[in-house]
Amino acid sequence: MFKQGDKAVCTLDDRKVMIQFGPFLCSAGEEAYLVLEEGSSYSLTIWAQDLEPAPRFKVGQKVKINYLSKCDPFELVAGPFVGPCGGAFWVMKDGEGAHETGWDEYLTEAE
Repeated sequence: MFKQGDKAVCTLDDRKVMIQFGPFLCSAGEEAYLVLEEGSSYSLTIWAQDLEPAPRFKVGQKVKINYLSKCDPFELVAGPFVGPCGGAFWVMKDGEGAHETGWDEYLTEAE
């Protein structure tokens, strides 16, 4: 379920959108959202089943793990992937080149 202002991606064509209104039942009886396409001033309706949350990070970005008070930043090298319980995770690399996985909900952008 999205709320107004959330960023999302349309799974049909990887279109990046921002939620403007919804959810509502469209004329076909499906749950849908009114969205604004990134870089556009036109709104369009997309079925809820065709939207997923936009990733919070990008490959190459430096992040820190919230619960480790003193840790060097990691670089995101792949992801996000959907874990067995539905949460998103990333493959990361530390300063020495060792790989690690990190759950999206525990990552913050490194300063």
